[in-house]
Amino acid sequence: MNDFIDFLLEKEKRKAKDDKPKDIMKFAGILSDVEAEEWEKSISECRKIDLNEW
Repeated sequence: MNDFIDFLLEKEKRKAKDDKPKDIMKFAGILSDVEAEEWEKSISECRKIDLNEW
């Protein structure tokens, strides 16, 4: 009986791991417009390269 319970518990653990989003579109709509603009601004600033910095 314990083996069966352990089997079910392990099955639930595997199922929980498999439920993680695999597609970025599952996150669509979780940011407000203001938050999205802040993220875009931060990403744009990170992409700037100052050749004289080195």
